[in-house]
Amino acid sequence: MKEETNVNRMERQSLMDTANVLKIRLNTDYVLERVRIFLTGKIQYVLYDENSKPYTEEKQISDKKANDKGIQNILNYVENAINPQVVQGNFEKEMFYNYIDEFHIGLIQNLANNLYNWEISEDDYEPIIDTIMILVIPFISRLIDNEERSSYAQSLKSFEGSATHTGKEGLIR
Repeated sequence: MKEETNVNRMERQSLMDTANVLKIRLNTDYVLERVRIFLTGKIQYVLYDENSKPYTEEKQISDKKANDKGIQNILNYVENAINPQVVQGNFEKEMFYNYIDEFHIGLIQNLANNLYNWEISEDDYEPIIDTIMILVIPFISRLIDNEERSSYAQSLKSFEGSATHTGKEGLIR
């Protein structure tokens, strides 16, 4: 009975490890957070009070690049381009270049059309575009020739292959 419990626990751990790998591969939070920090000029810190209870505090580290409406619209545009569903796609190189080109042109047009509505300084126009593109291009390049999905499948196989089973002799790898 004890061996079965250990096996069940190891199988659950293997499933949790697989879920964690998937979560890491599909996570777009880092890119979106970098864009948010750049646009808002704010960093969030986790601090602890005298009772060790965590709370967050924001610190302004640079000027905002747009008003709140502009920041939210820009973040929405970026999030529509990079999200967990997009990461699971498969692009041939030409599709990748077309996607990046369309995203880039759309970002340029979106910012140009709303430059004054979103209170974007003309000096910040190009740096906003450049910063977003520097983050988006490597993220989307993971889709070229299905490399991201192939890499994920390889990770799953390695987890499955390292699962532990029981036999008459005890634990077998």
